[in-house]
Amino acid sequence: MYLSSLVFINLYTFDPNKYLLGILLVVINKFWFYFSLKIDFEFTFGITWGDRDARTKRLNLYFCKA
Repeated sequence: MYLSSLVFINLYTFDPNKYLLGILLVVINKFWFYFSLKIDFEFTFGITWGDRDARTKRLNLYFCKA
């Protein structure tokens, strides 16, 4: 919501620096969303590059750090 309004403001003001910043923020937001979704999917189903013990490894790592 915040990033969308930011990009809308940048398109409205037509400042090149702010426009580029808005595009960069949207790209980072999309990439971060994909990355977090990928991590969540791998953590939930334990699928990381064909490793069947990935879920237990991640859980052990998490509880050891905690």
